[in-house]
Amino acid sequence: MKHYTRICLLALLFLLSPSVVSAYTEAEEKMLEMFRQFRELYEQDSEEEFYQLAHEYEGYLLANNRKTDFYKIKCNEGFYDVRHQHNYRAMKTAKELDEVMRKNGDSEYYYLATGLFGDVYRASFDGPKARKYYLQALEEVGDRDPKFSMTTYLHLADLLNLKDPKKALDYADKAIQMAKKADNIEFLSLSIAYKAFVTFLSNADPKEFNLLYERYDYLKNQNDPDFNHRYDQIMEVAKAAYDGKYNEALDLVKNGKVNVDSALTVVRIYGLSGDMNNTFEAMSRLYSDLDSVFSITQNANFDELTTERQLVLSQEEAAINKKLVKRMTNWFIILVLIFLIVYIMGRRRLVRKIWVKNKELKDALEKAEEGSRMKSRIISGIGRELRTPLNVVAGFSQVLSSPDFNPTEKERQDMHQRITENVDKINSAIDRLVELSDDKEE
Repeated sequence: MKHYTRICLLALLFLLSPSVVSAYTEAEEKMLEMFRQFRELYEQDSEEEFYQLAHEYEGYLLANNRKTDFYKIKCNEGFYDVRHQHNYRAMKTAKELDEVMRKNGDSEYYYLATGLFGDVYRASFDGPKARKYYLQALEEVGDRDPKFSMTTYLHLADLLNLKDPKKALDYADKAIQMAKKADNIEFLSLSIAYKAFVTFLSNADPKEFNLLYERYDYLKNQNDPDFNHRYDQIMEVAKAAYDGKYNEALDLVKNGKVNVDSALTVVRIYGLSGDMNNTFEAMSRLYSDLDSVFSITQNANFDELTTERQLVLSQEEAAINKKLVKRMTNWFIILVLIFLIVYIMGRRRLVRKIWVKNKELKDALEKAEEGSRMKSRIISGIGRELRTPLNVVAGFSQVLSSPDFNPTEKERQDMHQRITENVDKINSAIDRLVELSDDKEE
């Protein structure tokens, strides 16, 4: 895991190194600086800073269409998750990486996510699933990434070093052959040492171990700067145990100089020495340690699940509250609209009523004015009708009252008839005035 991580980081550093890029743009300079910060934080334990920078860096790479670099950085984020026992988070990281690559159709990089799935299952003590994903990753990578393939073969050997030592040795041999073909001293030293370690654990013939030890020691004495010294102490422990120097081997382990499966190594030393009591006790401690590690890992995963669940519940509650506020807002808007519609319709109806009433009043006023004009005309006409007969009556009255007038009987009757006719006309006109007066009062 750690070596594969280093490989990815070195590959990225190579891609971004001044020897490859002759002239930097502003974006490239920023990416290079972010990579340096990423590499520094990767080796530290400041998780919050690491994840913040990692996500910022990944977003910047995608924004600048650096998909290949994004895949590798995302992959390293997954390694960081596993390294800090955040297996649940590592699984999410692997899924995100796989989804992005498949969405982009970059099938040549599928092996990165698949290999990360294998690492997550291996850290979760699920050997069968880890092996399944490692084998799938080897099929996907083909010959494109020898370092990835060598690392994966060593992971497979580590999975099977107790369950199937023969198969584990085969995987170690494949890693050795690839390292020799690639002339890679780092992986050659790692592969030979791990094969020797599997040989040591599997109770194989000491001669096989000694041959591997001699090859390892020869490479080590070449003082090649690429030689990996990770297994130096375990090789010395195994050599001392095979040579019968059991106390020396145990002292090397107890002094903390062995960083690879020290508990399993102690069991093997006691087994070689024939000390069954200590072998049993060492095995009990080993299983107890494994159970503790498993419990710690599971608790860490449960804590992450609980935290994520609480976050999901908070988000769901916020979403419900948001929906409730939205619903209340919508209802308020609807009520306001209904009020406005009712108000507008009521106002229009009231305006229409007022308009109709005004029209009726206007029509009535016009009719009244017309009636008044007609009465005025009628009264004026009656006035003229009264004036003529009154003048006639008045004229006859003057004639009759004259002392010099001495009419004949016929003249008197004629005058009486004409006065009577004019008086009737006057009465008729007065009756019409009375009728008009009554109509006006009504």
